[in-house]
Amino acid sequence: MAIKLRKLSLEQRLKTLNIPPHIRSFIASNAQQRTLADRYVENAIGTYPLPLGMVEELIVDSTPYTFALATEEASVIAATNYGAKIAGSIYTQCDHALQVAQISLTHVTPQGEHRLLSQLAPIKDMLMARLASLHRRGGGLRDVSCARITKDIFVVYVTVDVCDAQGANIVNDAVEHCTPLVERQCGGTVLASICSNHNPQRLVHAQAHIPFSALPHSQTLTSKTLAEKIHLLSQWAHHDIYRATTHNKGIMNGVSALAIATGNDFRALEAAAYTYVSLNENKPLSRYHIQDEMLVSHITLPALCATKGGATSHPVAAWNLSLLASQCPKEFHAHHLNRIMAAVGLAQNLAALRALADEGIQKGHMRLHKKKNQESPSKDFSQKIQTQTKKAAKETAKTMKQNKQHKNTV
Repeated sequence: MAIKLRKLSLEQRLKTLNIPPHIRSFIASNAQQRTLADRYVENAIGTYPLPLGMVEELIVDSTPYTFALATEEASVIAATNYGAKIAGSIYTQCDHALQVAQISLTHVTPQGEHRLLSQLAPIKDMLMARLASLHRRGGGLRDVSCARITKDIFVVYVTVDVCDAQGANIVNDAVEHCTPLVERQCGGTVLASICSNHNPQRLVHAQAHIPFSALPHSQTLTSKTLAEKIHLLSQWAHHDIYRATTHNKGIMNGVSALAIATGNDFRALEAAAYTYVSLNENKPLSRYHIQDEMLVSHITLPALCATKGGATSHPVAAWNLSLLASQCPKEFHAHHLNRIMAAVGLAQNLAALRALADEGIQKGHMRLHKKKNQESPSKDFSQKIQTQTKKAAKETAKTMKQNKQHKNTV
Protein backbone atom coordinates (compact mmCIF):
# COMPACT_ATOMS: atom_id res chain seq x y z
CA MET A 1 0.00 0.00 0.00
CA ALA A 2 1.33 3.47 -0.96
CA ILE A 3 2.25 5.71 1.95
CA LYS A 4 0.63 9.15 2.17
CA LEU A 5 2.86 11.30 4.37
CA ARG A 6 0.10 13.74 5.26
CA LYS A 7 -1.83 10.93 6.99
CA LEU A 8 1.12 10.01 9.22
CA SER A 9 2.22 11.61 12.47
CA LEU A 10 5.51 13.50 12.49
CA GLU A 11 7.24 10.62 14.27
CA GLN A 12 5.91 8.16 11.68
CA ARG A 13 7.19 10.36 8.86
CA LEU A 14 10.67 10.45 10.39
CA LYS A 15 10.67 6.67 10.59
CA THR A 16 9.17 6.15 7.13
CA LEU A 17 11.72 8.47 5.50
CA ASN A 18 14.66 6.86 7.32
CA ILE A 19 15.71 10.17 8.87
CA PRO A 20 18.83 9.23 10.87
CA PRO A 21 19.36 10.21 14.55
CA HIS A 22 22.03 12.84 13.88
CA ILE A 23 19.64 14.70 11.53
CA ARG A 24 16.74 14.26 13.94
CA SER A 25 18.83 15.91 16.65
CA PHE A 26 18.93 19.07 14.50
CA ILE A 27 15.38 19.15 13.17
CA ALA A 28 13.21 17.52 15.83
CA SER A 29 15.15 17.27 19.05
CA ASN A 30 12.27 18.07 21.41
CA ALA A 31 8.48 17.94 21.61
CA GLN A 32 8.07 21.71 21.24
CA GLN A 33 9.93 21.73 17.92
CA ARG A 34 7.82 18.88 16.63
CA THR A 35 4.57 20.51 17.72
CA LEU A 36 5.51 23.82 16.09
CA ALA A 37 6.51 22.13 12.86
CA ASP A 38 3.20 20.25 12.63
CA ARG A 39 1.32 23.47 13.40
CA TYR A 40 2.85 25.48 10.57
CA VAL A 41 3.38 23.16 7.59
CA GLU A 42 2.04 20.03 5.92
CA ASN A 43 4.08 16.80 5.95
CA ALA A 44 6.26 18.27 8.72
CA ILE A 45 9.36 16.37 9.80
CA GLY A 46 10.90 19.04 12.03
CA THR A 47 12.34 22.55 11.97
CA TYR A 48 15.33 24.11 10.20
CA PRO A 49 17.13 26.18 12.85
CA LEU A 50 18.75 29.44 11.77
CA PRO A 51 21.39 31.20 13.88
CA LEU A 52 19.89 33.95 16.03
CA GLY A 53 22.12 36.87 17.01
CA MET A 54 21.70 40.21 18.73
CA VAL A 55 21.85 43.77 17.48
CA GLU A 56 23.23 45.49 20.56
CA GLU A 57 21.99 49.03 20.02
CA LEU A 58 20.25 50.59 17.03
CA ILE A 59 18.92 54.10 17.70
CA VAL A 60 15.66 54.75 15.86
CA ASP A 61 13.86 58.08 16.34
CA SER A 62 16.01 58.75 19.44
CA THR A 63 15.10 55.38 21.03
CA PRO A 64 17.82 52.70 21.41
CA TYR A 65 16.71 49.16 20.58
CA THR A 66 18.27 45.77 21.25
CA PHE A 67 16.81 42.83 19.33
CA ALA A 68 17.55 39.60 17.46
CA LEU A 69 18.17 38.88 13.78
CA ALA A 70 17.93 35.41 12.22
CA THR A 71 20.44 34.69 9.45
CA GLU A 72 23.01 32.14 8.31
CA GLU A 73 25.43 34.74 6.90
CA ALA A 74 28.27 35.55 9.28
CA SER A 75 28.69 39.23 8.43
CA VAL A 76 25.04 40.40 8.57
CA ILE A 77 24.71 40.94 12.32
CA ALA A 78 28.28 42.24 12.61
CA ALA A 79 27.59 44.75 9.82
CA THR A 80 24.30 45.89 11.36
CA ASN A 81 25.99 46.53 14.72
CA TYR A 82 28.87 48.38 13.07
CA GLY A 83 26.61 50.45 10.82
CA ALA A 84 24.41 51.33 13.80
CA LYS A 85 27.43 52.78 15.64
CA ILE A 86 28.40 54.91 12.64
CA ALA A 87 24.89 56.13 11.84
CA GLY A 88 23.95 57.31 15.33
CA SER A 89 20.25 58.16 15.55
CA ILE A 90 18.25 57.19 12.47
CA TYR A 91 15.03 59.11 11.88
CA THR A 92 12.03 57.62 10.12
CA GLN A 93 8.60 58.19 8.61
CA CYS A 94 6.06 55.42 7.98
CA ASP A 95 2.87 55.28 5.93
CA HIS A 96 -0.36 53.65 7.07
CA ALA A 97 -0.58 49.87 6.62
CA LEU A 98 -2.63 49.93 3.40
CA GLN A 99 -3.14 46.50 1.85
CA VAL A 100 -4.40 46.20 -1.73
CA ALA A 101 -6.51 43.25 -2.90
CA GLN A 102 -7.86 42.55 -6.38
CA ILE A 103 -10.97 40.97 -7.84
CA SER A 104 -10.35 40.13 -11.50
CA LEU A 105 -13.27 39.50 -13.86
CA THR A 106 -13.86 38.49 -17.45
CA HIS A 107 -16.79 39.15 -19.81
CA VAL A 108 -17.42 42.63 -18.38
CA THR A 109 -19.09 44.76 -21.05
CA PRO A 110 -18.76 48.57 -21.14
CA GLN A 111 -22.34 48.74 -19.86
CA GLY A 112 -21.50 46.37 -17.01
CA GLU A 113 -18.42 48.41 -16.17
CA HIS A 114 -20.50 51.60 -16.01
CA ARG A 115 -23.14 49.88 -13.88
CA LEU A 116 -20.54 48.66 -11.41
CA LEU A 117 -18.85 52.06 -11.13
CA SER A 118 -22.19 53.73 -10.42
CA GLN A 119 -23.19 51.14 -7.80
CA LEU A 120 -20.11 50.69 -5.61
CA ALA A 121 -21.94 51.59 -2.38
CA PRO A 122 -23.42 48.10 -1.74
CA ILE A 123 -20.02 46.53 -2.34
CA LYS A 124 -18.38 48.95 0.10
CA ASP A 125 -21.05 48.23 2.70
CA MET A 126 -20.47 44.48 2.40
CA LEU A 127 -16.70 44.91 2.67
CA MET A 128 -17.01 47.20 5.69
CA ALA A 129 -19.19 44.66 7.47
CA ARG A 130 -16.71 41.87 6.73
CA LEU A 131 -13.82 44.04 7.95
CA ALA A 132 -15.59 45.15 11.14
CA SER A 133 -12.76 43.89 13.40
CA LEU A 134 -10.30 46.17 11.63
CA HIS A 135 -12.71 49.11 11.80
CA ARG A 136 -12.88 48.70 15.57
CA ARG A 137 -9.09 49.04 15.71
CA GLY A 138 -9.04 52.18 13.59
CA GLY A 139 -8.44 50.50 10.24
CA GLY A 140 -10.72 48.87 7.68
CA LEU A 141 -11.87 49.73 4.17
CA ARG A 142 -10.28 52.81 2.64
CA ASP A 143 -11.08 52.65 -1.08
CA VAL A 144 -12.66 50.67 -3.92
CA SER A 145 -11.67 51.44 -7.51
CA CYS A 146 -11.78 49.71 -10.89
CA ALA A 147 -9.70 49.47 -14.05
CA ARG A 148 -9.79 47.58 -17.34
CA ILE A 149 -6.38 45.89 -17.63
CA THR A 150 -6.89 44.32 -21.06
CA LYS A 151 -9.78 43.90 -23.44
CA ASP A 152 -10.76 40.71 -21.57
CA ILE A 153 -9.74 41.45 -17.98
CA PHE A 154 -11.41 43.93 -15.65
CA VAL A 155 -10.11 44.45 -12.09
CA VAL A 156 -11.67 45.81 -8.89
CA TYR A 157 -9.08 47.16 -6.43
CA VAL A 158 -9.88 47.08 -2.71
CA THR A 159 -7.64 49.06 -0.33
CA VAL A 160 -7.74 48.19 3.37
CA ASP A 161 -5.91 49.60 6.39
CA VAL A 162 -4.85 46.39 8.17
CA CYS A 163 -3.45 48.17 11.27
CA ASP A 164 -0.89 45.88 12.96
CA ALA A 165 -1.80 42.74 11.01
CA GLN A 166 -0.06 41.23 8.02
CA GLY A 167 -3.51 41.42 6.46
CA ALA A 168 -3.49 38.76 3.74
CA ASN A 169 -5.98 36.37 5.33
CA ILE A 170 -8.58 38.90 6.49
CA VAL A 171 -8.41 40.89 3.23
CA ASN A 172 -8.59 37.77 1.04
CA ASP A 173 -11.60 36.61 3.05
CA ALA A 174 -13.34 39.97 2.55
CA VAL A 175 -12.85 40.19 -1.22
CA GLU A 176 -13.84 36.55 -1.76
CA HIS A 177 -16.98 37.14 0.31
CA CYS A 178 -18.15 39.97 -1.91
CA THR A 179 -17.32 38.44 -5.31
CA PRO A 180 -20.89 37.17 -5.97
CA LEU A 181 -22.22 40.70 -5.48
CA VAL A 182 -19.53 42.13 -7.79
CA GLU A 183 -20.48 39.59 -10.45
CA ARG A 184 -24.16 40.52 -10.21
CA GLN A 185 -23.40 44.25 -10.38
CA CYS A 186 -21.29 44.07 -13.53
CA GLY A 187 -22.60 40.91 -15.21
CA GLY A 188 -19.07 39.51 -15.53
CA THR A 189 -17.43 36.31 -14.31
CA VAL A 190 -14.89 36.36 -11.49
CA LEU A 191 -11.51 35.01 -12.57
CA ALA A 192 -9.77 35.23 -9.18
CA SER A 193 -9.66 37.24 -5.96
CA ILE A 194 -6.42 37.75 -4.04
CA CYS A 195 -4.42 40.34 -2.15
CA SER A 196 -1.31 41.85 -3.74
CA ASN A 197 2.19 42.14 -2.31
CA HIS A 198 2.59 45.41 -4.22
CA ASN A 199 1.35 48.18 -1.95
CA PRO A 200 2.80 51.48 -3.19
CA GLN A 201 1.06 53.52 -0.46
CA ARG A 202 2.69 51.41 2.27
CA LEU A 203 6.27 52.68 2.51
CA VAL A 204 8.75 53.48 5.26
CA HIS A 205 11.54 56.07 4.95
CA ALA A 206 14.67 56.40 7.09
CA GLN A 207 17.57 58.81 7.06
CA ALA A 208 20.75 59.56 8.98
CA HIS A 209 22.96 62.65 9.02
CA ILE A 210 26.49 61.53 9.88
CA PRO A 211 29.17 64.16 10.61
CA PHE A 212 32.52 63.44 9.00
CA SER A 213 33.97 63.31 12.53
CA ALA A 214 31.75 60.31 13.33
CA LEU A 215 33.01 58.32 10.34
CA PRO A 216 35.88 55.87 10.84
CA HIS A 217 39.28 56.65 9.35
CA SER A 218 42.48 54.75 8.75
CA GLN A 219 46.11 55.43 7.83
CA THR A 220 45.18 55.41 4.16
CA LEU A 221 41.69 56.95 4.28
CA THR A 222 40.45 60.11 6.01
CA SER A 223 36.87 60.42 7.19
CA LYS A 224 36.15 63.02 4.50
CA THR A 225 37.59 60.81 1.78
CA LEU A 226 35.52 57.89 3.09
CA ALA A 227 32.35 60.02 2.84
CA GLU A 228 33.23 61.03 -0.70
CA LYS A 229 33.87 57.42 -1.74
CA ILE A 230 30.56 56.25 -0.21
CA HIS A 231 28.81 59.01 -2.17
CA LEU A 232 30.51 57.82 -5.36
CA LEU A 233 29.55 54.21 -4.61
CA SER A 234 25.95 55.39 -4.22
CA GLN A 235 26.17 57.14 -7.60
CA TRP A 236 27.59 53.99 -9.17
CA ALA A 237 24.60 51.96 -7.95
CA HIS A 238 22.23 54.70 -9.15
CA HIS A 239 23.52 54.42 -12.72
CA ASP A 240 24.45 50.71 -12.99
CA ILE A 241 21.84 47.96 -12.59
CA TYR A 242 24.51 45.33 -11.94
CA ARG A 243 25.79 47.24 -8.94
CA ALA A 244 22.28 48.32 -7.85
CA THR A 245 21.14 44.68 -7.62
CA THR A 246 23.95 43.73 -5.25
CA HIS A 247 23.59 47.01 -3.35
CA ASN A 248 19.93 46.18 -2.71
CA LYS A 249 20.67 42.55 -1.84
CA GLY A 250 22.95 43.78 0.94
CA ILE A 251 20.13 45.92 2.34
CA MET A 252 17.74 42.98 2.26
CA ASN A 253 20.27 40.85 4.16
CA GLY A 254 19.38 42.78 7.29
CA VAL A 255 15.73 43.45 6.45
CA SER A 256 14.93 39.79 5.80
CA ALA A 257 16.84 38.71 8.92
CA LEU A 258 14.61 40.95 11.05
CA ALA A 259 11.47 39.77 9.23
CA ILE A 260 12.34 36.12 9.91
CA ALA A 261 13.21 36.81 13.55
CA THR A 262 9.83 38.49 14.12
CA GLY A 263 7.70 35.91 12.30
CA ASN A 264 7.03 38.07 9.26
CA ASP A 265 6.69 37.04 5.63
CA PHE A 266 10.15 37.89 4.28
CA ARG A 267 9.21 36.56 0.82
CA ALA A 268 6.39 39.10 0.49
CA LEU A 269 8.72 41.82 1.72
CA GLU A 270 11.41 40.94 -0.80
CA ALA A 271 8.90 40.67 -3.66
CA ALA A 272 7.50 44.10 -2.77
CA ALA A 273 10.98 45.61 -2.49
CA TYR A 274 12.08 44.41 -5.91
CA THR A 275 8.82 45.54 -7.52
CA TYR A 276 9.36 48.95 -5.92
CA VAL A 277 12.88 49.00 -7.36
CA SER A 278 11.69 48.03 -10.84
CA LEU A 279 9.11 50.83 -10.84
CA ASN A 280 11.86 53.21 -9.76
CA GLU A 281 13.90 52.46 -12.89
CA ASN A 282 15.92 49.80 -11.04
CA LYS A 283 17.56 52.38 -8.79
CA PRO A 284 19.03 51.44 -5.39
CA LEU A 285 16.79 51.43 -2.32
CA SER A 286 19.21 53.78 -0.56
CA ARG A 287 21.15 56.84 -1.62
CA TYR A 288 23.88 59.04 -0.15
CA HIS A 289 25.03 62.61 -0.62
CA ILE A 290 27.32 65.09 1.12
CA GLN A 291 25.91 68.19 2.80
CA ASP A 292 27.64 70.62 5.20
CA GLU A 293 30.48 68.30 6.25
CA MET A 294 28.03 65.44 6.74
CA LEU A 295 27.27 62.21 4.92
CA VAL A 296 23.48 62.08 4.50
CA SER A 297 21.86 58.70 3.87
CA HIS A 298 18.26 57.88 2.87
CA ILE A 299 16.43 54.62 2.39
CA THR A 300 12.87 53.76 1.30
CA LEU A 301 11.30 50.31 1.64
CA PRO A 302 7.84 48.70 1.47
CA ALA A 303 6.48 48.63 5.04
CA LEU A 304 4.96 45.15 5.19
CA CYS A 305 6.09 43.96 8.62
CA ALA A 306 3.36 43.22 11.16
CA THR A 307 3.12 42.60 14.89
CA LYS A 308 -0.01 40.43 14.71
CA GLY A 309 -1.03 37.43 12.63
CA GLY A 310 0.98 34.93 10.61
CA ALA A 311 3.95 33.46 12.43
CA THR A 312 4.32 36.39 14.86
CA SER A 313 2.92 34.05 17.52
CA HIS A 314 5.91 31.72 17.13
CA PRO A 315 7.62 31.64 20.57
CA VAL A 316 10.91 33.11 19.28
CA ALA A 317 9.16 35.80 17.21
CA ALA A 318 6.83 36.65 20.10
CA TRP A 319 9.82 36.98 22.44
CA ASN A 320 11.65 39.24 19.98
CA LEU A 321 8.58 41.44 19.47
CA SER A 322 8.06 41.65 23.24
CA LEU A 323 11.70 42.65 23.65
CA LEU A 324 11.25 45.46 21.13
CA ALA A 325 7.95 46.54 22.71
CA SER A 326 9.58 46.77 26.15
CA GLN A 327 12.04 49.36 24.80
CA CYS A 328 9.51 51.48 22.90
CA PRO A 329 8.44 54.67 24.74
CA LYS A 330 4.90 54.28 23.34
CA GLU A 331 2.61 51.33 22.75
CA PHE A 332 4.43 49.18 20.19
CA HIS A 333 2.72 48.86 16.81
CA ALA A 334 3.58 47.56 13.34
CA HIS A 335 4.75 50.99 12.19
CA HIS A 336 7.43 50.93 14.92
CA LEU A 337 8.66 47.56 13.64
CA ASN A 338 8.75 48.86 10.06
CA ARG A 339 10.75 51.91 11.17
CA ILE A 340 13.26 49.63 12.88
CA MET A 341 13.35 47.44 9.76
CA ALA A 342 14.26 50.43 7.58
CA ALA A 343 16.94 51.47 10.07
CA VAL A 344 18.41 47.95 9.97
CA GLY A 345 18.56 48.13 6.17
CA LEU A 346 20.28 51.51 6.32
CA ALA A 347 22.81 50.38 8.97
CA GLN A 348 23.57 47.19 7.03
CA ASN A 349 24.09 49.16 3.82
CA LEU A 350 26.24 51.82 5.46
CA ALA A 351 28.59 49.20 6.90
CA ALA A 352 28.87 47.43 3.53
CA LEU A 353 29.68 50.65 1.68
CA ARG A 354 32.24 51.60 4.35
CA ALA A 355 33.97 48.25 3.79
CA LEU A 356 33.86 48.62 0.01
CA ALA A 357 35.31 52.14 0.22
CA ASP A 358 38.16 51.11 2.51
CA GLU A 359 39.63 47.59 2.73
CA GLY A 360 37.18 45.92 0.35
CA ILE A 361 34.22 43.71 1.16
CA GLN A 362 36.09 40.39 1.00
CA LYS A 363 38.86 41.07 3.52
CA GLY A 364 36.55 41.78 6.46
CA HIS A 365 34.00 39.16 5.41
CA MET A 366 36.60 36.40 5.09
CA ARG A 367 38.30 37.44 8.34
CA LEU A 368 35.00 36.94 10.17
CA HIS A 369 34.28 33.75 8.23
CA LYS A 370 37.69 32.33 9.18
CA LYS A 371 37.17 33.24 12.83
CA LYS A 372 33.80 31.50 12.90
CA ASN A 373 35.24 28.40 11.22
CA GLN A 374 37.98 28.23 13.87
CA GLU A 375 35.31 28.38 16.57
CA SER A 376 33.19 25.65 14.93
CA PRO A 377 33.57 21.86 15.43
CA SER A 378 36.71 20.17 14.12
CA LYS A 379 37.20 19.39 10.45
CA ASP A 380 37.11 15.64 11.11
CA PHE A 381 33.79 15.96 12.94
CA SER A 382 32.31 18.11 10.13
CA GLN A 383 33.41 15.59 7.49
CA LYS A 384 31.88 12.75 9.52
CA ILE A 385 28.55 14.62 9.70
CA GLN A 386 28.65 15.31 5.95
CA THR A 387 29.33 11.63 5.17
CA GLN A 388 26.47 10.51 7.41
CA THR A 389 24.16 13.12 5.90
CA LYS A 390 24.90 12.06 2.31
CA LYS A 391 24.29 8.43 3.19
CA ALA A 392 21.02 9.29 4.95
CA ALA A 393 19.85 11.42 2.02
CA LYS A 394 20.40 8.52 -0.37
CA GLU A 395 18.36 6.23 1.88
CA THR A 396 15.50 8.76 2.07
CA ALA A 397 15.54 9.25 -1.71
CA LYS A 398 15.48 5.48 -2.19
CA THR A 399 12.47 5.11 0.13
CA MET A 400 10.53 7.88 -1.65
CA LYS A 401 11.35 6.37 -5.06
CA GLN A 402 10.06 2.96 -3.97
CA ASN A 403 6.89 4.56 -2.61
CA LYS A 404 6.34 6.43 -5.88
CA GLN A 405 6.84 3.24 -7.93
CA HIS A 406 4.32 1.46 -5.74
CA LYS A 407 1.75 4.23 -6.30
CA ASN A 408 2.22 3.95 -10.06
CA THR A 409 1.54 0.21 -10.00
CA VAL A 410 -1.65 0.46 -7.88
